[in-house]
Amino acid sequence: MYRRAGILARLLAQGPGERDQAVHTLNAALGAAAAALALGAEVIRFLRDRRDQRRSQASEEAEDES
Repeated sequence: MYRRAGILARLLAQGPGERDQAVHTLNAALGAAAAALALGAEVIRFLRDRRDQRRSQASEEAEDES
């Protein structure tokens, strides 16, 4: 919390051009982080779907054998 307040205080102490550049950089970093999280969520969904398909297939094969 205090670290965020310090970052904000430094941004406010800078000149308008420097502040705009810092805000732009922060927005780009946040956008990249959001994209990485979304991609990670897609990978997790894909892997869960594959796992569920394999379990279903194994269950069907076990029923066929009995």
